[in-house]
Amino acid sequence: MRMSAFDTVIQALHRAQVSYLVAGGVAVNAHGYIHYTPGIDLAIDVKADNILFAIQALATIGYHSATQIDAEALAASKMHMSGKQPVADLIGFQCVDDESTHVNLFVTSDMDFAQEHAQALRSEILPDVEVCFICIATLIRQKQITNRLRDLDAIQHLQWLQEDYSHIDENDEDFLWSMTSFEGARKMQLIQAKKLSVRQRLECLDDLREVCKRLRKMRCTSNKYRVGGDQ
Repeated sequence: MRMSAFDTVIQALHRAQVSYLVAGGVAVNAHGYIHYTPGIDLAIDVKADNILFAIQALATIGYHSATQIDAEALAASKMHMSGKQPVADLIGFQCVDDESTHVNLFVTSDMDFAQEHAQALRSEILPDVEVCFICIATLIRQKQITNRLRDLDAIQHLQWLQEDYSHIDENDEDFLWSMTSFEGARKMQLIQAKKLSVRQRLECLDDLREVCKRLRKMRCTSNKYRVGGDQ
């Protein structure tokens, strides 16, 4: 994900007064586990006009879905499912001018939007634009459902983020030695990330994106030489 793309998306949603929460990997980064994520996941309030406003807002900045969407029918189906087996629709959006960042809208019947909004992590990412990120407890529950390897990794780090590190003296020699383990090193990363603002944590994604690009290039080069050597 590019930070400039994120800024563009949230500005468009803010102008259109869309009710949404940032979810997925971007929310995990916002809480303090900095790792690469390619897209922006948004959970939106299940109301026909809100769904329509979100789709229209994304269209104004060049994001379109290959799926034909009936906002009223989608909202009605979610309202009808309230209290029953949870059902989620994922609507993917891609920008023709920026293929590096995609947007996913999650429309689900199992989320109490008002409650989640009240519990969310809030941060003024841009002047006069406050963004709400789904809370850690909900992120853990959502990732336990998908249960992919990367979700299990995120769950572990989110659980570590819930621990209290306020008593830790980083100048203490015993503490420094404890950080030489894998778990200790990861926790140290989280402690340092928590010192950053939410925006600074998200800006790290630009650097990680460049690192991923370099690693892919190195892998392609390595594969080319390996093939040449086999010949």
